[in-house]
Amino acid sequence: MPSGHTSTLMPERMYYIADARAVLDSTDLGRPVRLNRNPRIGEVPLTARGILAIGQAAWQIQDPAEYERTRAETVTTDPKTR
Repeated sequence: MPSGHTSTLMPERMYYIADARAVLDSTDLGRPVRLNRNPRIGEVPLTARGILAIGQAAWQIQDPAEYERTRAETVTTDPKTR
């Protein structure tokens, strides 16, 4: 990722968006289009057309203090979920 994080994306289903409409605060944002070139976020290429992916994703926490805090907040005592 451009932020330096390592991520794993695990899509279970993917749907191409043929038609949609977006409105934000009463402003019509238009309809999806297929681009001639894939857009990028940093070095990460994105799809040139709209896709809805359903599944799971995980990102590695870079900051050791944030990692320890997150582990402490999400620890479970149920041995089946460890």
